[in-house]
Amino acid sequence: MKHNDEQTLDTAKAFDDWAGHWSSHYSSNGAMAGRIVRFADALDALDDKQEEVLDFGCGTGEISRALADRGWQMTGCDLSSEMLSKARAADQDGKVTWAPIDANRPTLIPFNDSSFVAVYSSSVFEYLSEPQDVIRDIHRTLTPGGWFFFTVPDSRHPIRKKEAIKLLFAKFTPFWALIKRTRWQSEFRYLRISVNRPKVDVWLKMLKGEGFVVPPAGDCNDPLILITAQKPS
Repeated sequence: MKHNDEQTLDTAKAFDDWAGHWSSHYSSNGAMAGRIVRFADALDALDDKQEEVLDFGCGTGEISRALADRGWQMTGCDLSSEMLSKARAADQDGKVTWAPIDANRPTLIPFNDSSFVAVYSSSVFEYLSEPQDVIRDIHRTLTPGGWFFFTVPDSRHPIRKKEAIKLLFAKFTPFWALIKRTRWQSEFRYLRISVNRPKVDVWLKMLKGEGFVVPPAGDCNDPLILITAQKPS
């Protein structure tokens, strides 16, 4: 399936536009700083230290570089050329392999079968037009016994319930025509491209449908839920 649809192109354009300030979200006081620790802790629980790991949707590369510093052999890929350019520029020592995603490929992930012991994806799947296709492709690129970690909005959380109301307005064309001229433009632009927010059970069903073994999701205690899945050995 081709992924060069309107949703994919709109997402790439938005992240190209945001690339200049994206790294600031990962500063010590940034809203995304905790994501580094979250994925580092998940990987540190594995036995495959020093092995190959893929950051699918790496953005400006803060998580990839932090994990490379912990000893993992990191590859980061992204659809946004501007985000990837920033990631490369910040990686002066060349610790991470950076790869573009081509939306014209039949599959989004440009790597061979069984290339990685783990793949993680930080808040990417909410933007994908065909998320199950990408889950299938991640399963392909993992080694037997490999792990997939990804965060998505948890629809059970109060913040997400408020966003669901805002999303109704964001999709209303006359409202968007007005709001995009204001300081709230970025927030509502984000909501317009954050199209996949199903219940957690739906994500688990997708994973199981592509052959992953998935533990129960657990309680809701964060606006982003970290979902863990393993490819059988």
